[in-house]
Amino acid sequence: MENYLQVLEESLYKKLDVLGRIESLCARQEQILSSEPVSEEAFDDSIEEKGVLIDELTKLDEGFETLYGHIKEQLMAGREKYKPQINALQKKIAAWLFGRRKLGIKNWPGIILQKPKRI
Repeated sequence: MENYLQVLEESLYKKLDVLGRIESLCARQEQILSSEPVSEEAFDDSIEEKGVLIDELTKLDEGFETLYGHIKEQLMAGREKYKPQINALQKKIAAWLFGRRKLGIKNWPGIILQKPKRI
């Protein structure tokens, strides 16, 4: 069980790292769009890079959920035994959810993958 909890924690670290890189890309996209003239190539590159990161994040999410599904019952049965690890995971999950909300992300597939429409 200890190994599984370690894998979950590592997965959350990776998810937070990828989320941070997506946040940086969002800031870069804002800079690109606010510059004159707008570099479509730079914006397209950032969209492509963000797509790769979102794919990575989706895989991490799926792996986390799958592993958690396999150990959930054991974890709940040993809740007191694993309390420190559970608390650490809960804090990282809270940071993950805060980061998603900060970026306005509800569902990954819908996040700024397309060029904004020109008015």
